Amino acid sequence: MVEELHESGSLFGERKNERNEIVLSYCKKNTKVSISGNELAVFRRLLKKVGETMSFDELSEAIRNRSNLLRPLAPLRQTREATETEKGAVRSAIDEVRKKLKSATGYVNFTEIIASDRGKGYKMIT
Repeated sequence: MVEELHESGSLFGERKNERNEIVLSYCKKNTKVSISGNELAVFRRLLKKVGETMSFDELSEAIRNRSNLLRPLAPLRQTREATETEKGAVRSAIDEVRKKLKSATGYVNFTEIIASDRGKGYKMIT
């Protein structure tokens, strides 16, 4: 049984596979690329506002609240300023999500999917 969890204006999304694991979807088709933890938290937050920069504070808030990942997405709210350690966790999660998204497409040289807005945060391009 495949259940769609969340779709947005992006080419990417997430779904559950037949083993009930969360996997990336590309063009609304399941891939074999699983995603969980900090990566899933950051990915969901980026999907919430495709094309808009999400601050380090918002992305670190998503990581802090990842125990709520299986609940429906809550509206964005005021967040506290991210510490340097939390910013490092965001950067690490973004790097992993980038790798997984490129892997999900099947193309090694896929154009940039998540762009860095230097000093401000990140945004999902496609």
